Amino acid sequence: MNTISNYLIQLMEWNRIKEVVIPVIIFVGSLAAFLFIRRFLWRKLKALGRSKGSRWTETTLNSLKAPANLFCTTLAISFTLQFAEASLRSNLSVAYSVKVALLLSTAWLIYRFIESLLYLNVAPFVFSDTTRTLLVNLARILILVTTGLVVLDNLGISITPILASLGVGSVAVALALQDTLSNYFSGFYLLVDEPIRIGDFIETESGIEGHVVKIGWRSTHIKKLSNNIVVIPNSKIASQRLTNFDLGETETAVLVEASVAYGSDLEKVQRVTSEVGKIIVSTVEGGVATFDPFIRFHTFNSSSIDFTVILRAQRITDQFLLKHEFIKALHQGYLKEGIEIPFPQRVVHLPASTVGGVGISRS
Repeated sequence: MNTISNYLIQLMEWNRIKEVVIPVIIFVGSLAAFLFIRRFLWRKLKALGRSKGSRWTETTLNSLKAPANLFCTTLAISFTLQFAEASLRSNLSVAYSVKVALLLSTAWLIYRFIESLLYLNVAPFVFSDTTRTLLVNLARILILVTTGLVVLDNLGISITPILASLGVGSVAVALALQDTLSNYFSGFYLLVDEPIRIGDFIETESGIEGHVVKIGWRSTHIKKLSNNIVVIPNSKIASQRLTNFDLGETETAVLVEASVAYGSDLEKVQRVTSEVGKIIVSTVEGGVATFDPFIRFHTFNSSSIDFTVILRAQRITDQFLLKHEFIKALHQGYLKEGIEIPFPQRVVHLPASTVGGVGISRS
């Protein structure tokens, strides 16, 4: 009897040990297998990225390593539960914990992938730092909300009332924050479409001109040439016509109005003016040295022949110094060549005077 009892006791102890040892062996083996598959895929993808000269592949895979390892661990736990004893498999808290861990690790993988797409500029558009930060924050919020709802649904909590409450609440918030949301989405459009960028020199339809120093979620800051900051709501910027002098080619024509007396030799005027203009664009900072300035006569005015001188500047803000130096040099050039710049005057011819029959002319 003692021998049989001892045998039964040993058998029961072995069964208890087996209930613990076998799941541990299955977990370790499955985890090793999943990690091996993950490492194998990582090596193949990195090799493919290097062969194509892609820096993004290796950097992205390195950022995905931690969430991928967590995903493999939860997957190994889920696989082990299939071979565990019935009482453990039927334990709802264990099953829900594994499901939540799988969902969280999947959400972490997705977020890290989207973050890599945006921060490494491999998306279809090249985003600015501000735009990338905005999009990453939006992705984080969207993934967190979606994952939270899926987790609640898997835990058996009905999310229909939550969705209904969110819908009603969203309508109320949208009505209360209509102007704020309008500015927010306009700012999102400005950051993504980039009709203006930080540092661009722009002129709005209302006549405000200056450099863009900040594009925020609510407003855009424009620094005028007087160093004053003008704050304009994003909805106003997005809905009006504006000129961006730095979008596309930054070089711009600089027009200078001038005039000479009627008795001037216009061929000489054209030659002297063009020579002075060439010297200015070649020596003054901000001028386009390869450009040949020219003039166009356009008006017989009351006391002068008017024309426009066309110079070229590298940027719109360079025009002020170019005009300044050009006018000084042109004035000296005309004095040296004897070309007259007329004073504004009007010549009036009066009919013959009844006294002495002499006509009078006054100027």
